[in-house]
Amino acid sequence: MAQRRLSILGSTGSIGCNALRVVRQFPERFAVSALAAKRNVALLAEQVRLFAPEAAAVFDEAAAGELKALLPAACRTRVLHGDSGYAAVGAWDSAEVTLSAMVGGAGLRPTLAA
Repeated sequence: MAQRRLSILGSTGSIGCNALRVVRQFPERFAVSALAAKRNVALLAEQVRLFAPEAAAVFDEAAAGELKALLPAACRTRVLHGDSGYAAVGAWDSAEVTLSAMVGGAGLRPTLAA
């Protein structure tokens, strides 16, 4: 079976964390292309280290700076922020499937972009 590449919007919430458990359990079936979270930067940094996505998006510029500071210098994950960052992750080119698990209206624009 071919590996499916995922973009996960809301990766630090319960649905996103459970989806990443499945990815970890079946690495031959799934890989992570992009992740998005609101403010749980510490958990998102851990997810970036574990899954090495091409991109990760957070709510605002301050959180983006915090995320960059938590990642190793050699990390190649592109850190994005704001509505445009969320939309980019939702429509990430290498992702075949986007899981939209963001709460409320914040998830609407990136889900439509997907």
